[in-house]
Amino acid sequence: IQRAVAYRSKEDGPMQVSRSSAFQERLEPLTNHFAPARDLWAPVSFPGHGTIGEYWACREAATLQDMSGLRKFDVVGPDAEQLLQMAMTRNVAKLAVWRGTYVLLCDESGEVIDDGTLFRLGPELFRWCCGTEESGRWLQELAARNKLQVRILDLGGSLPNLALQGPKSRDILRKLVFFQPHVPDLDQMKWFGVSVGRMRDREGPVFMLSRTGYTGELGYELF
Repeated sequence: IQRAVAYRSKEDGPMQVSRSSAFQERLEPLTNHFAPARDLWAPVSFPGHGTIGEYWACREAATLQDMSGLRKFDVVGPDAEQLLQMAMTRNVAKLAVWRGTYVLLCDESGEVIDDGTLFRLGPELFRWCCGTEESGRWLQELAARNKLQVRILDLGGSLPNLALQGPKSRDILRKLVFFQPHVPDLDQMKWFGVSVGRMRDREGPVFMLSRTGYTGELGYELF
């Protein structure tokens, strides 16, 4: 029997049935303790290690967390920077390519709609990783109201992501990631840096890698 809960992105939105993460197959042998995280099932704890064991693993070695429930939007076009400058609490014009920043998304009165990490992947390409679909709706509304040349692309479930956190996270990634010479590598990525890598060699699957996380330790997120 399928286990599921109903999820609505807004109170009058269509009902969605909770679904499994892209990493569910690898997580299920490790725990039976899952709970809904927005529209995805996410592990709550791993009994083989316990919550205290997980804490010390993050402080002394490394942990891997499924963060796929985050919402991701690509903001693309000649007016992308102008739109984000209107909506966010930092000076987006100062954000260089291959850099990210933590920022708040606010309405016209200054009330916080969402918070998250904004990455600049090109002069006219930004990726907004946040908590709710309301971010996308507000950016769409602002763009339409101001007749801006910009597209807001909801990446939906197409960009699952993991957080690799802990003092040994960089050593683990060195064994796994290949970088092309024109993008920052692990030694060149400072705090809130972002790059694009491939698994193992130049023919491997491609993913976005950022030096970000909320654990207070050295850490990275893989998208």
